[in-house]
Amino acid sequence: MMIKTTLSVIGLSLISTLALAADPLHGTKWKTIDDKTKKPLSVVQFTETSKGVLSAKIVDVLEASEQAKCSK
Repeated sequence: MMIKTTLSVIGLSLISTLALAADPLHGTKWKTIDDKTKKPLSVVQFTETSKGVLSAKIVDVLEASEQAKCSK
């Protein structure tokens, strides 16, 4: 019984360590890719607030069609 408990605690510790070692998204930029054409569509920048809220903003549109452009 003691060995199972010890192994469980070690296993959970390793899992939580891996979660903390994940790459943070704050300040990174990612390209969005069209599923059909496999071409890049836009660049999205991720930011995180001091409260831990993650948000994304489109910072560049790479391939805009004529229909998508605003006429005003």
